[in-house]
Amino acid sequence: MHALTKNERGSERRAIAAARRRGRLTLLGEATVEDPGTRLALATGRRLGVVYQPIVVHEQRCDGSCRWRVQGVEALVRAESPRGLTVRPDQLLPAVERAGLLSTLFDFVLTETLAAAGGWHEEGLGPLGVAVNLHVGGLLDEGLADTVARRLEAAQVAPELLTLEISESAPLSDLKRAARILRRVRALGVRVALDDFGAGFSTATRLDWLVCDELKIDRALVHGVESSDEQRCIVEHLIALAHAHGLDALAEGVETEAALELLCELGCDRAQGYLFARPVPAALLGTHAREWHARDAQGSRASRQLSLPGFARAGTWPEEALDAIA
Repeated sequence: MHALTKNERGSERRAIAAARRRGRLTLLGEATVEDPGTRLALATGRRLGVVYQPIVVHEQRCDGSCRWRVQGVEALVRAESPRGLTVRPDQLLPAVERAGLLSTLFDFVLTETLAAAGGWHEEGLGPLGVAVNLHVGGLLDEGLADTVARRLEAAQVAPELLTLEISESAPLSDLKRAARILRRVRALGVRVALDDFGAGFSTATRLDWLVCDELKIDRALVHGVESSDEQRCIVEHLIALAHAHGLDALAEGVETEAALELLCELGCDRAQGYLFARPVPAALLGTHAREWHARDAQGSRASRQLSLPGFARAGTWPEEALDAIA
């Protein structure tokens, strides 16, 4: 993790002092303040954890039918207030930013996710790719590549299994510097994805400057795409744009079979959304996920099957997994 600036240290000290006054010193048990998770809990007053949502890849069978196989997961941070209430990310992130701890949050999620990936591999679930969100400020951190390399080595996870997702929904002040830092990250073998693509800042400019491997089409464009000619045209254009640049296209927020079938027709490479599964804790993903069957329009089990690498027995996502932090 990069060294904190004087202003960041000051912000963190004030946040931790305020947390002490509010009696929030023991949110994470006996962990020390040096632990990233504890520092975040002290500064925000919330207990943090990471959940994982499957990402599926489109495969064409010899008979021409479509198959979607679980290829990886996206790590999503979740927080719980002292009263046990789930805190939405849009409520958590401003608190983390005010405390000057966005880099600490990234380090926490990255470390937790790589540790989970190592555990899944031991359970026979892998290789399973993992995607971690990187805040825009992290793109300007000269120590980013070193941090990522250390975490990968410590977890004994292959670099090609990690994807860093950069949000398109926030402005970036220095594209030239960010591009240089990203080249160092990609030199490790790590993949890079532009998140929220099509609904953010300077789409064409970022695509020209930031060398990446994948475009994630924003959920706002995917939701309802099966019933909107305008949205279909936009999504089709973005998929073609990705392929023209030699990139994969991933559709976020897929919720219906009709949308999935359309994305298949348009040549979308990967997909993610509640149609497949809600985010689940690492233990549930590794212990209970065997196979998931999509429902057709009449509510019966469709023939299309989503399988996790290493699992052969049929089954479904357990209800407790679907009802987990979403």
